[in-house]
Amino acid sequence: GYLTYHAEVELTMPATEDCYIVNLTTDGRTVGSRRDGVRAATAASASGLVLSPTQAHRVRWAPDAAQLHLKIPRTSLESHLADMLGRPVDEVVDFEFGLDLSTRRGQALLRSVQFLAAELGSPAGLAEMPLARAQLEAYVLSALLHAGRHQFSDALAGHENVRRLGVLAP
Repeated sequence: GYLTYHAEVELTMPATEDCYIVNLTTDGRTVGSRRDGVRAATAASASGLVLSPTQAHRVRWAPDAAQLHLKIPRTSLESHLADMLGRPVDEVVDFEFGLDLSTRRGQALLRSVQFLAAELGSPAGLAEMPLARAQLEAYVLSALLHAGRHQFSDALAGHENVRRLGVLAP
């Protein structure tokens, strides 16, 4: 979704338990904090936040702030990560709260979400093509897992997955 309030707003959100929330700031600024005291600020097209399903959060919006907002079921993200790693993932992906969108991977994530949003809003877009939409959604999950830092980042950066897919010789 696309969110903007056109006012200074402070949102307090309890732990969702069953989904990750990803906020990609496209205009203005926000400042967020988690129950554990971690804080992060966002700026237009440069940063975002990944809200953990196991933490309560508070986010303060500047009047000019706007965000692309993803609500990702835990089961979807964690099973996608398991497929990428080739092994079970039976724990919450503990993303760093702040998400850097200024890196190559961050920009790839932002562009993929912008494209997904545009296509879902188009009368002849991906909303009418469920198989293509599922593939793009999988790409967005992969882009998020590569753009954000978490306890599986080093494993994702390894080459064993590339060999498993047959891209490199064993």
